[in-house]
Amino acid sequence: MDVAILCANDTIGSLVQVVLPGLSLKTYNDDSDIEEKKILFILYSFPEDDIHSMIQTLKKQQKEILAVIHPPNETRFCEVLKKQGIPFIINGVDPNERLYHFVGKPTKLKKSFVFIGPAGGSGKSFLSSFAAKKASRNNRVRLVDWNFETPSLHHFFNVPPLESIVKGIKLLRNDLPINLTDYDFSVDKNLTVTPMYLDYLESTKWGVEEFAYLWDQYEQGKYDVVIYEVPNYPFSVTASVALMRATDIVITLLPEQNSIFNSIQLINWIKTHRESDMPNVHFVINRYKEEIAMGISQIEKTLDQKMINIIPEIPNALGLFLSGELMQERLPKSLIEKVSALNSFVENIGFRSKEEEATKGEISLLNRIFKKDKRGETDLGSSSI
Repeated sequence: MDVAILCANDTIGSLVQVVLPGLSLKTYNDDSDIEEKKILFILYSFPEDDIHSMIQTLKKQQKEILAVIHPPNETRFCEVLKKQGIPFIINGVDPNERLYHFVGKPTKLKKSFVFIGPAGGSGKSFLSSFAAKKASRNNRVRLVDWNFETPSLHHFFNVPPLESIVKGIKLLRNDLPINLTDYDFSVDKNLTVTPMYLDYLESTKWGVEEFAYLWDQYEQGKYDVVIYEVPNYPFSVTASVALMRATDIVITLLPEQNSIFNSIQLINWIKTHRESDMPNVHFVINRYKEEIAMGISQIEKTLDQKMINIIPEIPNALGLFLSGELMQERLPKSLIEKVSALNSFVENIGFRSKEEEATKGEISLLNRIFKKDKRGETDLGSSSI
C-alpha cells in the first residue's frame, strides 16, 4: 500500500487504522524518511508552524497529500491549503468517499432509484412516495421530483410551493452560487423531499449539465437512498440523466396491453445505453384487477420477466397515504392484502434496513477518533467526515 498516515502521535495513527479496516498504512509523526507517495495528513495536534513546514517539505518531495481538518481549525487552514493546492477533508462535513478514493478503499455504491413509466397514470408518484416513506424508517432518504411534465410529489407530502428547484437550475446555468437546502423540505426525521414546480418557459432552457450537476450533489449527500421520479420518456433531459446513472430503475405499468407493449421500447433503450453497466430493473403492475384481459403469466411472458410486482387497485390511495393509514401496523381488513403487496414491492426492489447495512462494518472516519489521545487533549468531534 503506497499510502502513509502523517499524524502527531501513534495513538491517532492507530485509531485511523481502526476505521480503515483491511488497509495496512504506515504511520509517521514527522515528515522525515517517508517513502510512500500518498500522505493522509491529520492536522490535529500539530503546531501550526510545523504544519506549514511539513507541507512545504512534502511538496518538494512531490508527495500527493490529503489533509484532514478539525472544524474549529477550518478558517485557519482552508484558505492556506487551497492556495497551496492541497486537497482536504473537513471532519463532520465531507463524505467518506473522498477519503476512501484517496487510500484506494472500495466503497459501497449508494442506492439510487429512478421511477419511470411508459405512459401516464401508472402510479409513479404514489409508488415512489410510498417507497420513500417506508424506506425512511431505516434509511436516510431523499425523494426528488424530476418529472417536469407533471410534477406531483408535493401533493403527497403537503409541501407548500415556496421555492422551486427551477430557480436553482437558473442559478446554475448563470454560474451563480446555489444552496440546495433552499429547495428541500424535511418531511420526516429521515426523509427529505425536493419538489419541482414547473415553469414551462424556463424548462425550455434546461440542459443535461445542470441536472448532471444536481445528480452528483444529491449522490454526495448524507442520504443512504435517493429516489427520483422522472418523465415517461427517456429522451427528456431529466429522464436521460437519471436513467444513465441509477443503480436501480423501477418501471411502473398499468395492466393494459398498450402500457405493457410500450414498456418494451423503454427496456430496449436501457439495454442499449447501459449495456456495459446494466442497472437493476424492477417491474411493477399497478392497479391490477383479476378481470383484466391480460393475465399475469401473459404479462411475464411478454416482458420476459419472472419477477413482477403486482399492486392491486387501492381506492383513494392519495387520501390513505396523506392520512398515514397505509403506514399503520394495525390495518382494516380491506387494506391488509393491498398494503402487504406494497410492502413486498418495497422489499423486492432492494431496500435494506440499517441493521443489515451495519453488518458490513462500514465505520465513518473520525466517528470515534480523537475522543481523547493519551495526553487527554480536547475532543476532536464525534461527526463523521
